[in-house]
Amino acid sequence: MTTPEGLHSGSSGKVAILAGSGRLPEIIATELTAAGRAPFVIAVTEECGEWIERHDHAHVPVTHLSKILRSLKSAGAQTVVLGGGIKVRPRFGAFKFDWMTISQLPRLFRALRLGDDGLLREAIAWLQSCGFTVAGAHDLVPALLAPLGEVTLLGPHANDQYDIESAIYEARRLGDADIGQAAVARQGAIIAAEGRGGTAAMLMLVAASESRFRRSGVLAKFSKPQQEMRVDLPTIGPDTVEQVAAAGLAGIVVEAERSLILDRELTVAKANDLGIFIVGMRG
Repeated sequence: MTTPEGLHSGSSGKVAILAGSGRLPEIIATELTAAGRAPFVIAVTEECGEWIERHDHAHVPVTHLSKILRSLKSAGAQTVVLGGGIKVRPRFGAFKFDWMTISQLPRLFRALRLGDDGLLREAIAWLQSCGFTVAGAHDLVPALLAPLGEVTLLGPHANDQYDIESAIYEARRLGDADIGQAAVARQGAIIAAEGRGGTAAMLMLVAASESRFRRSGVLAKFSKPQQEMRVDLPTIGPDTVEQVAAAGLAGIVVEAERSLILDRELTVAKANDLGIFIVGMRG
């Protein structure tokens, strides 16, 4: 079978997906299956969708480290990719204290005290210490990466530039503090900054409080300066476009080659229909 356009063929061996919520793990699984490399999927959260039933899979809570390890080894996995979100950070007391967890207590204590980026780095280090190669979603499906330049038919106007610069600066500042990856600027002023609730919650607040505006202002999503490129890259999709439109914004700026666009064809079509621009820029 030929490799579908946009699927990287350089990596080999069985791929396992540690799947959280959202579309990303489903997209990775679909692309791998189409390339004849059907993955093994571990749903680590109850928020993982019904799509998992179409693949060889197991349901293992993220707090059961030994069972995750056994499942990966039983499936013959060599490469692991982390995809999707976990809305509620697990509490220390929720972990199953078997031999694996006890052996990893120093790492677990350290990880749960860190911010999101540090926690994910510890998860990658643990998987690598167990003998797995950890890949990013874009390593397996490069077409997910946002390109440089305008993605939509409509591009930003000259009067959007100040908003773009302000939103990018704030997104970078948030990332440096490991708080978030996104910010909204309108008329040169920051009107919203991403917190633990994520981009969708931030845009809902903008829509509720700034409803008198139509098609002005910009959402910027940029990676953190210390970004671990294999996990948690800034991501947009069709839902983001709808939320941006509901918030009365003019467009979206993402970091080129360091952020993901899910369901790109649908995302771009929806943005074109709603008069929203999407552009990839370098930080």
